Amino acid sequence: LKGGIPDYAKIIADKHRLRELIYAASDITFAAYRGDEADSVCTLATERVSQAVRSLSAIDDVTLAQADAQLCAAIRDKQAAMWVTGFPSFDESFGGIPRQGVVTIMGTPGSGKTTFCLQLMLYLSDMHNAGIRIFSNEQGPVRVAASMMSSDAAVPAHRYLNTQEQPSEPEWERINARMKAHELLDVAMVEDALSGAEIY
Repeated sequence: LKGGIPDYAKIIADKHRLRELIYAASDITFAAYRGDEADSVCTLATERVSQAVRSLSAIDDVTLAQADAQLCAAIRDKQAAMWVTGFPSFDESFGGIPRQGVVTIMGTPGSGKTTFCLQLMLYLSDMHNAGIRIFSNEQGPVRVAASMMSSDAAVPAHRYLNTQEQPSEPEWERINARMKAHELLDVAMVEDALSGAEIY
């Protein structure tokens, strides 16, 4: 490393600062979209940003024994800290997804990122009684619902949305059954000016 240990420590501290600020921004954004009062959101923003700044006031050494203890505690608490996704291969590889923090799903176009995320949200809401809010700058609520229905009811909803074709009777039955199931879930889509400017 060119600058040695001091420069490396600064890089680590900077990355930590950015990560803490991202977590703070995520909490603040969620509270705002959830509909909390402005004063409450401002108070949360002040507290979370202050926590992020205070966490950088000192960088302490952690002994290997301390790290071992933290590792064992994390393993014991893993089930409480993670959500099972319902995708066996994913859960086996990653242990589920963290209950807190920001999770980024990356992949090439058409690789199934949106389908995976939408199915994951339905599963979390259904099995874990989790409240889900969907934010999309690319797709409005109708397009998101079409994606969910396509995978959830095995119906090509986008095709029916964009053509003159109509679902068959068995497909309508599956759609109606899934609609009734969806009514029981705490899943909502946040619509804004950007999500309304979609191209069909």
